[in-house]
Amino acid sequence: MVHMRPILRAHGTTEQQWRVLRSLSEANPMDKTTLADRSALLMPSLLRILKDLKRAGLISLIGSPTNRRLSGVVLTKKGAAYVDTVTAALSSKSRILKKTIGETTVDHLLTLLRLVEVRLSTIERHTD
Repeated sequence: MVHMRPILRAHGTTEQQWRVLRSLSEANPMDKTTLADRSALLMPSLLRILKDLKRAGLISLIGSPTNRRLSGVVLTKKGAAYVDTVTAALSSKSRILKKTIGETTVDHLLTLLRLVEVRLSTIERHTD
């Protein structure tokens, strides 16, 4: 992330905000619990971030058609355009990093990370 943080900062986005926006761009709308999980955020942090993103006009909250106590989160048109802009800047930097590191090395690293993720997902979560 050391190479990506300056790009996020230049666009006025924190890493945590970016994880929320990127998650929403992949599945829109999304309930807050799923969004917190996919963004790797605790719910109190997510709620604070959602307030900021809503104030910026990047997201909107929508009510659940089946349960009035639940709400989903969606990207606004402005939010989707913002994600596209930041993604393009990050992709450009990613291409430079891949060229420097080597495509084969990057592919191998991603394979290993997926393997670690799969193996860790088999461990039971405890709340100690």
